[in-house]
Amino acid sequence: MPEDVQAEIVVKLGKSAVKNLPVLAEESAPVDAQLLWATYEQGTAKQQQKAQMKLGIMFAVAELVNGGVKILDALALVCHKHNQDGEKSVTVSALKSWWYQVKDADRSLWLPLLMDSYGAHSESREAAFTSEAWAFFRADYFRNERPQFGSCYERLKRAASANGWVIPSPSSIKRKILREIPKTHQTYLRDGTYALSRMYPSLIRTVAGIEAMEWVNGDGYKHNVWVRWHNGHIIRPKTWLWQDVRTRKILAYRCDESENTNMIRLALLDVVNKYGIPKHLTIDNTKAAANKKMTGGVKTVTALKCGKMRCKGLFRRLASNCTGQRCATAEDGGKPSRLSVHFRTVAWVSLWISTLYLPATTQVTTH
Repeated sequence: MPEDVQAEIVVKLGKSAVKNLPVLAEESAPVDAQLLWATYEQGTAKQQQKAQMKLGIMFAVAELVNGGVKILDALALVCHKHNQDGEKSVTVSALKSWWYQVKDADRSLWLPLLMDSYGAHSESREAAFTSEAWAFFRADYFRNERPQFGSCYERLKRAASANGWVIPSPSSIKRKILREIPKTHQTYLRDGTYALSRMYPSLIRTVAGIEAMEWVNGDGYKHNVWVRWHNGHIIRPKTWLWQDVRTRKILAYRCDESENTNMIRLALLDVVNKYGIPKHLTIDNTKAAANKKMTGGVKTVTALKCGKMRCKGLFRRLASNCTGQRCATAEDGGKPSRLSVHFRTVAWVSLWISTLYLPATTQVTTH
């Protein structure tokens, strides 16, 4: 028969022969053969499937060679017929590499020999690292001071020399860190809680489930203008505002030379007179707002506590729930409160203050 016809036949026969092969080593097989088959068994399903594909091709090449076809011609014929069948394309150079990998071995070992070795026995290929040395490095490297990797490795080498530990190269330790310690855990140990929180997407808040006047937010704002107050003092006025969280509407405000309890009480009085008593209040954690007169008996506000005195502040007497805003930290850069964001749109308040308390001939200095 022509060589191309022989190639087509042996390719089909080689593929069918692979399906009937055993996939486990016999107990009487030599030790080396058992190790090869153990490697095959530990491979992934994808690796085993690829090895079986290679084996069918090698069977076809072997049949042609045994029939008197030259090896290079056999490789070219089998490669051409294999690619014509719609299988994953292979090259003659790849077939040549596979052939010289198995041609001198027993056919019973061709399948494990043809399996790709990458990924197999990854644990056995891991560099030796004494457990005490690994614990020493983790304790030194993963701390809030965030020491440099090189400095920690130098200390590890000195400790290993003194204790007889076996340590790998720096690159091996870096790969071990990436492999065994999650990135989130690394960030928490070296950078802290805030850095860990930044790794997760921010929550998107909505006011769709809140009714009007159910939740009122209060905060103070120091205006960015200098004015002459009615008593002659040149100051930057402070305004306390109450805002409805659902509608973002400014419900009431009071201005004074400084932030104090009276202006907060009077502004809240305006809210109650006009709109009624809100169900929930959120205030700034300042002495003017979070003091005994205002928040006495409220457990969630921690700026000033009542201690042993069973006092009831204004918010408790109104039967409103009250919470304090989370204090800004140096890590988050002092994020503004809900109401502070609204201050960008109320610049007219500053203009109103300046025109109310300044004569027409007085200039307003802004910063």
